[in-house]
Amino acid sequence: MKFKFWCKTLHRFGLAHSRSYLIINYFRLTYGLYFKRYYFSQNSPQNVKSPFPNKVVISIIDKRCHCGLSDRLRGIISSYLLCKKYSIPFKIYFAYPFNLESFLVPNKVDWHVDKDAIIFNANSLPVQLYSFGREGEDKIQEKWLTHFIKRSYSQIHIYTNAQFCLKPDIYSSIFHELFKMSDKLQDEIDKYLQDIGEKYISMTFRFQQLLGDFKEYRGDGEEWEILTVEESNRYITRCLQKIEDVHKKYGKKILVTSDSNTFLQKVATYPFVYVVFGKLIHMGSTYEKGYENHKKAFIDFFMIANAELIILARTGKMYRSGFPFSASLVNNRKFEYIEF
Repeated sequence: MKFKFWCKTLHRFGLAHSRSYLIINYFRLTYGLYFKRYYFSQNSPQNVKSPFPNKVVISIIDKRCHCGLSDRLRGIISSYLLCKKYSIPFKIYFAYPFNLESFLVPNKVDWHVDKDAIIFNANSLPVQLYSFGREGEDKIQEKWLTHFIKRSYSQIHIYTNAQFCLKPDIYSSIFHELFKMSDKLQDEIDKYLQDIGEKYISMTFRFQQLLGDFKEYRGDGEEWEILTVEESNRYITRCLQKIEDVHKKYGKKILVTSDSNTFLQKVATYPFVYVVFGKLIHMGSTYEKGYENHKKAFIDFFMIANAELIILARTGKMYRSGFPFSASLVNNRKFEYIEF
């Protein structure tokens, strides 16, 4: 009966396009086969009880999460939004491929939790829910997570990049309620803001692996397409021209962020462009750990968040990233998507 109910619900919201899609999401949504060996196998310590006096929801980011920074943050914020609404204690366990508290620490909410306090057995309910970018998806995600966080388990473990928090008034308020930058990251951001020295706008160009200098893998484990040298040069030329057009329109310094060092090296020669160089990796496609390996993503995120106008620019086979839009919500800044 439950399966038929969710099938009808998916159809109602226009989210179901095939039987296989329904089956996949039913098992992802509940504690299906993917989690069986972690929670219900003989290796799981079934007699361990939760150390918390009441039910707690824990947003978990570990080796089973393969999405980027903005996806992880929006999943955390969406989960907390419901916990706040229903007065359920909320924690964050973000331990892979780095410890979140190296970059973001608790602000008004004590969400810190030690690994030893998390129980992976039948006393916990794991909920895995991913976004697929379908119309109306945010509504059904909110209903689903609401249903599961209300269930009677000692711990509810949420694995999600749910996006129903992506509204300026909601995201900004919740983000600052949960997070503030660590002293180390704050010092880095202050240094770059002082260096840029004036108000600025930002432009983001997401090539994935098109230019051949950034490793990223699809969901099936295969690498993304790499363009020929001739095609790459055409893309770069078009993007550089768009940056010039934007500068002519606004007359302000432009922070340019990208996942291609090849492109950043080209654009950095413009006197009105500001670039933060550093190691470029996608946290969902790497096993590299540590602060230094991942700080570029956080620096870009908060430098974008401090821009007066935030632009995502895309052409051809480039990726429509959600990264700059999420950053624009942190401080309620204007966002613009340019397709050319």
